[in-house]
Amino acid sequence: MEDSLGTLGLALNAIVLFNTFYMDQIIKRMRERGLPVFPQHSSPPSLTCTST
Repeated sequence: MEDSLGTLGLALNAIVLFNTFYMDQIIKRMRERGLPVFPQHSSPPSLTCTST
């Protein structure tokens, strides 16, 4: 059971890293092309839950 949780954690970390890297690349390309990038798209996620 612990091995399964370790594997799941590793897979989740890989997915988050992949998404973070490619989102950064997309935001850079948008800025290079003069497209609007809103602050909420380029800022790190908040660890606190807030409602807007």
